[in-house]
Amino acid sequence: AGKCACVDELFAGRIVVFVHPEILSEIDDFLLRPRVRKKYRQVGHFRTADQSEKIRKFGTWVPSVKRGFELDRDPSDALFIDLAIATNADFLVSRDKDLLDLSADENLAAKHPNLKIVDPYEFLVAVREKP
Repeated sequence: AGKCACVDELFAGRIVVFVHPEILSEIDDFLLRPRVRKKYRQVGHFRTADQSEKIRKFGTWVPSVKRGFELDRDPSDALFIDLAIATNADFLVSRDKDLLDLSADENLAAKHPNLKIVDPYEFLVAVREKP
């Protein structure tokens, strides 16, 4: 299970995904990188385009987000945190190491105790355990 399974949960209506135009653009760019395409050969171009289209169609659009979170290690990732905070999200799902490392950040946890930063597998386990 992985990112495609997470998108399948969205398509089935079991989760809500908040989408910001810059984030979707970054995801599209990432999925088309040769290094990524080589690593995940089983996810062909059609499957990638299909998942991206599902996110566009079924995601909840958030056209603008108040910027405020600072992430020194990778400033471009701050938008993911800002979107999660702005939407009062329960989960931020990512494979990005800089974002996943924030799950141990005590200051972030104290300010936003309901936000869990997890990888796709942890997310699917949590979502599928819900009654």
